Amino acid sequence: MTPVASSHARSPRPPPPAAVLYGVANRSNPVVSDARRIADIVHEPPLWLRSIVPADEPALQRLFSRLTPTEIRRRFLYSLGSLPTEMARRLCAPDGQLEQALVIADSAQPGQRELHGVGRMYMDEHTLSAEFALLVERNHTGLGLGRRLLLALMATARTRGMRELWSHVAHDNIPMLRLARSMGGEQQPVDGDPGVVRVRIALSE
Repeated sequence: MTPVASSHARSPRPPPPAAVLYGVANRSNPVVSDARRIADIVHEPPLWLRSIVPADEPALQRLFSRLTPTEIRRRFLYSLGSLPTEMARRLCAPDGQLEQALVIADSAQPGQRELHGVGRMYMDEHTLSAEFALLVERNHTGLGLGRRLLLALMATARTRGMRELWSHVAHDNIPMLRLARSMGGEQQPVDGDPGVVRVRIALSE
């Protein structure tokens, strides 16, 4: 029988690592390719803006657990005691085409540290509009993270040919309403639901 080691002896390349030879899974997750460090905000550890990925599910669950009932209602427009596993899994796996989701994270590498904000949109190719939603946990408000998420979503929507972003926002979500107004957004009441305001942001060419 020919010794296994002889195949490596005849090759000028070093043998593959043990993880490859013996099928040992690599437990670390790669850095997300579009991750961008937010260099102008002093924060330890540094903050990153990147796409959400399935490996973010545990961090998303932890972020949800840190939210107050009011924050949950403002984000989902209804009460939610916990984030179901299937829902969390779905939120971490947008299709990347008509659905886009970005996060503010402590690391460019998913599965490491925490998430502090999420921006999401669903693009409609028929109406050329995109529904969006933002969430920034209270300990990280006032840093301009919501604006960064919104600007990134707007930039992507423009490249996909969208003409506007819109969202249904709780009437008492003052920070969100102010942000939309600062971006040139229009606000209208929603018929039959006095607790909700429809926000519309037109996208320039």
